[in-house]
Amino acid sequence: MGNGFEIKFNGDWERGLNRMVQAHVDKLAKEGTRAADRVLASHGGQPVEVVKPILRRELKRAGFDVTDPELTEYAKQISDGGRVVIQADRVK
Repeated sequence: MGNGFEIKFNGDWERGLNRMVQAHVDKLAKEGTRAADRVLASHGGQPVEVVKPILRRELKRAGFDVTDPELTEYAKQISDGGRVVIQADRVK
């Protein structure tokens, strides 16, 4: 069409794209876990009402936007002195 470039896909383009997306998802999960670890170190054992807004802020900085029920669950875990580990879903 006269635009000066052409895009060609070979049979591996989908697999390659999935690998790139998976790498990004894995990195986000690690960053989220690190954020939760920081909150655990600084606020572990404190009441959920104290942990929750700090955890929300730290997860948001790490690129996460969690639902309120998830946030409450994570904050309770930290309040109880437990670690929150965010698992990455597998890209299909």
